Amino acid sequence: ALDISANPPTPPTRTLQGTMVLQLSGELGNHLSSFAYYFAVQTIASTEFNLNLTLHVRKQKSKKANSAARNVQCLKSFRYLDFNECDWDHPTDNNNNSNSSDNSNS
Repeated sequence: ALDISANPPTPPTRTLQGTMVLQLSGELGNHLSSFAYYFAVQTIASTEFNLNLTLHVRKQKSKKANSAARNVQCLKSFRYLDFNECDWDHPTDNNNNSNSSDNSNS
């Protein structure tokens, strides 16, 4: 009989990098649920696959979503998050808005 416990699998020797984007919707409870899911996935990815995940968030543009995002940032663990980072309208270094419909020169 083969005893597989004698030779446990060796974890990867280098840490892999990954990105996870959360599309948030709804109010505060939905946001917190999404973050709980992310932290569970992050823990599994780190311990089982030696994968270091970076979190990016994207929220809806509704009034409820804006209010929920402000409320979530009241929690110390989430103060660093930029809820507009992954917004299509959010300017980035790679986005010069040359194809934007708002090309006013005022």
